[in-house]
Amino acid sequence: MSSPRIGTPAPAAPPFVGVEPVAPGKIDTGTGPSVDVLDKSIPRTSTPSIAKAPLSPSQAPSRALLDLVLAADKTAFVEKLPAREAKVLQDRAFAKQVALNLQLSPYGAPNAVIIDRLRQDPVIRERLPNISMKDLEVLRQSFPGIVPNPNVPLDFGHACSPNLEGHLDIIASMYVQASSRRDQLAQRFKDYSIADPNKYFGQRFKHERGYLQLNNVPATRVSQSETEAIRKALGGEGPGFYLRRAIINAPPHFAPKEIAEEHNRDIDYYACLMWWGDGDSVEKAKARARVTPEQVVALMNRAPNETGAKIFAERQAQLRSAIAEELGAAKSGENLYSLLDRICERLEKASVLLPGTKQVGRRGESDWMLFATPPPVTATLTPEQVLGFIQGEPTFADKLGALLSDRRDNFDRQLAEKMAKTLGSRAARMSLSEITQVMKKQDPSFNDHTVQHLISSFPDLFGALKVERSRVEMNFLLANQVADAMGKMFVGATLDDVAKFMKAQSPDFAAAFPDFAAEDVRLLQAAYPFLPQWDKRTDAVSPSATQGMPLDGFLRFATQHLGKDEGAAIGQAVIETIAKDVDTPDVPPELDARLTAAFRRAALKRAADAVGIRPLSAYDPNSSYPLLLDFIAGRPSPTMSHAALVSILSDPKGLGFPAEKASAAAMALLKADSLDFVGLADTLSAALVGNPNAETEFLKVSNLALGYEAIHTRLERDVFKNSELKAAFKRFARIPLRLPMIQHVVDKYKEDQPLKDTNVLMVQHMLGQAYPQIGGYKALGMNPEDAIFVGIPYHKNVEVEQAVAKSFGLVPRVPPRDMQALYSEIERSVDDLVKKHLENAKKMLVVCDGPTARDYFKKKYPYLLDQVHFTEQTAFGDRPEYRNDKAMHVVSYARTDLKAKKEAKFIGQAVVRAVNAVETQLKTGHEQKPVLILGFGPIGQATAEAFAGDRASVYVYDPYMTPEMEKLAKDGGYTVVKDKKTIADGKFMLIGCSGHLSIDEEQIMSSDPNAIYVSASSKLVEINMKKLAELATDDQGRIRKVLAAEVNNQQTWHYWLKDGTIRTVIADGLPANFNDINSVPPEWIDMTMSLSLAAAVQSIRGQEKGYVSLNDGDQKELLELHEQLVERIHGEAKAAASAEAPAS
Repeated sequence: MSSPRIGTPAPAAPPFVGVEPVAPGKIDTGTGPSVDVLDKSIPRTSTPSIAKAPLSPSQAPSRALLDLVLAADKTAFVEKLPAREAKVLQDRAFAKQVALNLQLSPYGAPNAVIIDRLRQDPVIRERLPNISMKDLEVLRQSFPGIVPNPNVPLDFGHACSPNLEGHLDIIASMYVQASSRRDQLAQRFKDYSIADPNKYFGQRFKHERGYLQLNNVPATRVSQSETEAIRKALGGEGPGFYLRRAIINAPPHFAPKEIAEEHNRDIDYYACLMWWGDGDSVEKAKARARVTPEQVVALMNRAPNETGAKIFAERQAQLRSAIAEELGAAKSGENLYSLLDRICERLEKASVLLPGTKQVGRRGESDWMLFATPPPVTATLTPEQVLGFIQGEPTFADKLGALLSDRRDNFDRQLAEKMAKTLGSRAARMSLSEITQVMKKQDPSFNDHTVQHLISSFPDLFGALKVERSRVEMNFLLANQVADAMGKMFVGATLDDVAKFMKAQSPDFAAAFPDFAAEDVRLLQAAYPFLPQWDKRTDAVSPSATQGMPLDGFLRFATQHLGKDEGAAIGQAVIETIAKDVDTPDVPPELDARLTAAFRRAALKRAADAVGIRPLSAYDPNSSYPLLLDFIAGRPSPTMSHAALVSILSDPKGLGFPAEKASAAAMALLKADSLDFVGLADTLSAALVGNPNAETEFLKVSNLALGYEAIHTRLERDVFKNSELKAAFKRFARIPLRLPMIQHVVDKYKEDQPLKDTNVLMVQHMLGQAYPQIGGYKALGMNPEDAIFVGIPYHKNVEVEQAVAKSFGLVPRVPPRDMQALYSEIERSVDDLVKKHLENAKKMLVVCDGPTARDYFKKKYPYLLDQVHFTEQTAFGDRPEYRNDKAMHVVSYARTDLKAKKEAKFIGQAVVRAVNAVETQLKTGHEQKPVLILGFGPIGQATAEAFAGDRASVYVYDPYMTPEMEKLAKDGGYTVVKDKKTIADGKFMLIGCSGHLSIDEEQIMSSDPNAIYVSASSKLVEINMKKLAELATDDQGRIRKVLAAEVNNQQTWHYWLKDGTIRTVIADGLPANFNDINSVPPEWIDMTMSLSLAAAVQSIRGQEKGYVSLNDGDQKELLELHEQLVERIHGEAKAAASAEAPAS
């Protein structure tokens, strides 16, 4: 038998304890708000049900359907209104939100307190963030039946009636005065400008003909003993005086939880009223003033008259009466919003009629007290709130369901068919929120609950479709590399082994972190949860990936109902498995077993909590109760049958459940143990009939089930079948932390901090080398806040972007893989650099890759050329016309021996490696095939040498071929070709190395069918891509371009020409060698990065304008350092070979 609600008339011993004023399933006074499948808080007045199956006409409609119908009917209702009336409807809803806040504002509050309260309300803040008393007066005049005068609270209607005992406002006033609280109150509220404490209440309680005088109000003609008696009934020194305000003015759909929340919103004010003065603290007073939902219920039970609980119950009865009458008069198929709005209008016009609210008596020629009766708080109700109340009342809900029965099925099916047609087979690859967003574009009434309801209700349309519910970190990169090393360690390895291994594996790491030890690893483990958390390795799993990987948020969602520790452990296990080289598209058995065990434990705990299984503080150790605890906790225990569980649950030495409850609880535990979430939900629903927590428990089980299904579905679909995602976890480990030649330049100049007070623009490749390069600039004084980094987008390395952003706080600007977009970004960044200079007056340094930034700066900011310094690293940007320009400070290292000769060798090898990777996917190779090298400068020579070493037949062409170059080519075994018209004939592959256009229309048309084109120089200059696209455009204007291969997101395309032949372009014409974290190995590209840093120092120190090369001193030092590095690499091998050589 269910208990009466607060809204029922109270018998002699009012049974309010544990009873909700709204409805079962809507309020849980002991728990927080419900959380939906996307972890969003759901207002308790609109908690949704989860529709499990299509609804029959006899059932109450689900909240999902009601929300859907209400949204659609509201749209239809508003569309029929004239524009002015529609605007009034919107304003009225806003007025109701304001009115509710005014009705609930605290006793005796100055206007400033009331305004503060209003401005904290998110609905009000969005429309009127600086709402004022003048705004309130405008609203009151526009909606006098809704908005009260802030200085005439509803309580006065009751306080002024001699027929009620509730006179709380007046009694509170008397209590404050009698206890000398007025001065204390004024002292605590100095900021609110209460100038005269003696008139404090007069300022607050003002009637139409003057200030309130206590002896003028009949309700104050009570003895001190009566006042004390009422005060005692309301808790004496406790918060009862002030809690009544929230109770008596609560709208009828409120529950104890909402009443407590409303009271606690004004805790600062009430704490001042409850402050004892000297010896007390405001914080202690706050603690005394704060209430819980349980305290609300207890006080309402103890003093239904004094608290206003009876008035609140009358208000609920008034709401029920209005609902009953309107539902009774409604017709099937009627507009739902119109129906609910009529109920709201009835309550706006109705007031709690109390004698004495208009005129209490006369004194001479004046009324003793004439108050304007404020609007009833029921006038603040909205259709949405009324709908929530109706759904919580079974009788009303069934009646509403009958009214909607003619519309429901057709309405649902129309929407479901519309959704199925829109999504098609894509639905299986979309999450709940993604589907919702798609459908919202067509129909704003769609929400997550609607989508979920339709999918579950129409299996004939959707089948078995399951959808997913879904600062600078200086050591971020180091942590990733430690994680990678930990993943490679042997079983039994310790953290000390990890530290020693990393230093032994890389001399550069040892030089950068000479004192790196186990304690450093422990600190990283604490700072970065993605690191494996072992002290000694016991199994052969691999590390996690970074917090920033896209899987991270999903894992937090899917495991949110497992508990914090269990969820974190499962998330860690998933990422460890991904980081491991698992060659399977399925969830590996070890991970699957761990997932299953974790969700089984969570389901058992959920079931146990729902059916009331609580830990016993004392029990007979010889009973079977400990076995039950082991079973629920997922610990090893005997197999449990239904009978065995019933026996344990009903054992009087243990829990002592009645037989029926024990049977239901046992069934719920068995369903949870088998992860039968549907069966568990049904069992709990049956066992908790009439329990106000039933809907909450059902929602919790539903969310747990969604997590279990989603984590398996997505891991298989998006992770273990996604080799690129798994590879991304490995790429972080390939970013170099620190390089020795860069460090040499840093050590040489760091004492002077030459880059301090400098705005820096770097236009550099988005490769792993950027990390130690930026680190070097920062070590020489560059402030990342004064720096801009433009990443050249030959290859998008998101791992490098993330490492730079997290480690240095410098977010790279990486435009799309389009040269015009790059040029636009460079120009925008130059503008931003100048803006920084004008703001902070610091010098400017531009680290160039080509002349684009210099040309733009000179053209737009010629008056600032004295303040800017440049470096140059490309041969294209170091041509005679630039050398002859003396208007700027430029230091170039493009034609130094290290850059032009040494680096070129490695670039040639990088091109070969990149081409090989693509050819593998193309199912071909260049071995023993004719390969044409176009341009025989340093890059061309190195590329020819590399391809010849790869057994290709090398041909070379250079229109500027000198006798020396020709001899060098022939000595290398290459064939020199000179007739430009025929150079492409018969060639398997053409490689542009010239730094300008080398593969034009003539070469394209004379190439063999299926010829492959490669660019080995910067920018998009070697191949006429515009002409190629034109030749591949058919009569319908389509560019016939087909994806041929993809290596680490670098795409190679087939261009299908109009003559039917195909030309294949690696990297779509961009430099082929940029296809991974590193192009040239870090230990060799170090020489270029160190040149960059040395040139920056020379440039920023330069006094005279002109275009100069890097000074001989730095060039010589770095060249010698490079040669020492090479010698060190070969030294041991040479020594060993020398020792084997026979004596002559």
